This record gives sequence, structure tokens and C-alpha cells, in this order.
Amino acid sequence: MADDPRRVNGWFDSTPGNQAPSNPLTGQTVEDYLDYAFRENGGPGYRSALINLLRGVRILGPGQQMTPIPDDTIGLVFMNRPNLNLSDANVELHPQLQTLVSPPANTLQAYVKGVLDPVWARGNSATVDFLDPFYPWIAPVTNLVKVCSGFPDVSLNVARSTPGIRKEVYQYVDGILKVNYDFDMRMSFQPCKPNILPFMFDVWNHYIDGVSLGDEGMEPYDDALIQNYRDFDATIFTVILNKNMRNVEGIFNNGYCWPNTYPSGAFATIDRTQDHLRGQGQDELEITFPSVGFRYNNLRVVDRFNRITIAFNPNMHPSVREQHYKRLDFSEYFVGNYHAYPWINPNTMEMEYWSRV
Repeated sequence: MADDPRRVNGWFDSTPGNQAPSNPLTGQTVEDYLDYAFRENGGPGYRSALINLLRGVRILGPGQQMTPIPDDTIGLVFMNRPNLNLSDANVELHPQLQTLVSPPANTLQAYVKGVLDPVWARGNSATVDFLDPFYPWIAPVTNLVKVCSGFPDVSLNVARSTPGIRKEVYQYVDGILKVNYDFDMRMSFQPCKPNILPFMFDVWNHYIDGVSLGDEGMEPYDDALIQNYRDFDATIFTVILNKNMRNVEGIFNNGYCWPNTYPSGAFATIDRTQDHLRGQGQDELEITFPSVGFRYNNLRVVDRFNRITIAFNPNMHPSVREQHYKRLDFSEYFVGNYHAYPWINPNTMEMEYWSRV
């Protein structure tokens, strides 16, 4: 990689709009300046087919000849860590969660316990070397998701008056555009060995059942009880990036959700009629998340994304961030940096990654 001519020539480090023009612009027309500005910021030139399409009607007939088609294909899914109370005193009360009592270091049980219980993770950071206790997102969800669907289409309800004598009708707005109602989201995941995600969602489900019904005597942390919030809530962000893997073209977010399914039936199925010995239910994991509320493509959604990061890691606040972290250059994306915090720059709508100094 070090001898890659693209790296030698600075291709990986180049950012459109941050380099001087290759040719001097002295003596050029206003159109020349605009053409340069449009091209250097990642878009088509000022004289391109797309810009001409926006200027007016194509005299020889409509058409999209030579205009680019949408190619935003890089999608990321982020789900924040909940605040479950998986302390030893709590999980030992539930027969399904007793494997989380004093888990050995660097085991599947220790990792899942730390992911779902940030309080325990911060107090036992030495127990799991591969878990950052201050990372706000569930990393395997982002890395292993195959399909994330379920955000509803927005629709503005319209009502109509009773037709008059000449069948004339008056129509008017009868509803709101914002999605405040409930809907189901579904995510399917690529399984991996060991079964990290199935175990994590199974723990999450049984904890919700335990603290909601109280049959086992489980309780949330005191903060959740005093402030009267559900500690098992989470939220899902889907981020659509430009093909340059940096510019955010769309960001979508539900209000809150939690998992409520676990494919125990698929995992328990035995089928010896197949010509292989591989167990059932291992090709795909699908989980349903009952959700409420939906917002998208506005700065409040971006701000919520960033505030979740700050809530888990105050050192990511812009006022102190550069004392603890450095922003990764684009060339550093290719070196397997798994210790970076995603951050959306609200001024440029660019997905940034910040790593420890």
C-alpha cells in the first residue's frame, strides 16, 4: 500500500475544493470561475449537461442525455448502546441471564455485558480489551447489518368536501406530515462465529421482560427510576453517503425503539434431510424493532447523532476534542482503524472520524 502511486501522488489525501486550481484563472470569465467552483466541490462543471438541464427547456425535446444518475450507495447503520442494569446482583435473579454473573475476561459474555451496560463497562474496562467503554454505538450492528428497513414514507393527508351540484370539490389538508406514530423496523444481519448478535439480542429481550414484569425482582439503575425513563430504549440512524464515503446525502432516525424478537425457533430446528451437517437458522439473523417517531434530513437529526456521542464520551465535545483526538485523513480510512468515533460536521455535512491522539 505504501508504494501505491495514488498515495504517492496524494490521491487519497485530496479533498475537492481544498486545492488550488491547476491552471491560473487570471483573465477568465465569470463562467470560468463558476465552472471551476462547481467542479472542485465534487459536482459537475457549470457548463455540464446537468446544469444545462436546470437552466431551461431542451429545445430539441426533453431528455436526460449525458446527465449523471444518482449513485449514493454507501449506507451505514448506527444503533446506540442502551443503559441496562446488568450488575451481578441483578442478573443473578434471572435464570436466562445468570451467565453474565462475573464473566471471565475477554469472553463473549463480558463483551455483551459491557455493550449493554455502559456503567459496568466503565467500571470494568480491563475485563474486555476489545470494548471501548466510551464508544456510543453497537459496533457489530454497524459492521454486520445486511438490510435495515422500516422507515415509513411521509404522506400529507388530504380531505375533500362533499361534491356540489356541479360535482365541484374543495380539498384541504387534514393531518400532519411528521411521523409521530408507531411502526416496525426490521434488520437482518450477517451471522458470525461466535453468535455475538443473537446472544446480545436475547439478553436484551430477557432484560426488558424482567424489568417490565418484575417476576424475577430485577430493577433498573437508580437513575432510570428517579428520572423515570426506560433504560432499554435505543435509537437507529441510517446514513446514506456519497460514493466518496464522506459527504452525507441523507440521514434518517427513529424516535426510539427496542428489540422484541429472537429467532429461537429457527435455531432449534433440526433438519437431517439436507446434504450437509450445518445447523439451521445460521444463514441470517432477523430482528424486529417496534419504533415510535421518525425524522430525517435536518440539522436536529445530525445534532442528535453527535449529542449521543458526547453523552457517552464528553471528550468528543468540540471544545476539548482536539486535546484527546485527531481527525483521520481520508488515506487513513484504509488502514483498518477500528478505534475512531464517527462525527457529522453540521457545517459541511461530512462524516468525520476521530481517533485517539
